[in-house]
Amino acid sequence: MLRKFFFCCAVGFLTGACSAPSSIAVKQPAQQTALRYRADLHTELALAYLDKEQFEVARREAALALQLMPDHRAALHALALLEHMVGNAQAADQYFQRALVLKGAKDDTSLRLNYARFLDEQARRAVFED
Repeated sequence: MLRKFFFCCAVGFLTGACSAPSSIAVKQPAQQTALRYRADLHTELALAYLDKEQFEVARREAALALQLMPDHRAALHALALLEHMVGNAQAADQYFQRALVLKGAKDDTSLRLNYARFLDEQARRAVFED
């Protein structure tokens, strides 16, 4: 159920303006748009593989998106969700933190809600471990 929630939230943020401007120096707007489009596609594939619990393939797709656009907020968000799902809380937190400082993150409700849920789960887990 939690996996479905995260997947639905992740798909939701892909429908809006979900990525920050590229740090790659591209002079022509058409090239910039093509890079963004390819990064978005790789991120969508990552989320689809994540939904099917094919974590390594999802990780590769998200990494490809980040190669195209290192500040692609949606790809960072996808990696944060992936790391959370596989139980790597430290890496998940790092990806969330990277995504949250990018342009537009303040208005990315899905990202902020997923991070809040992640922090809540970590706090609850810490209570039960003590």
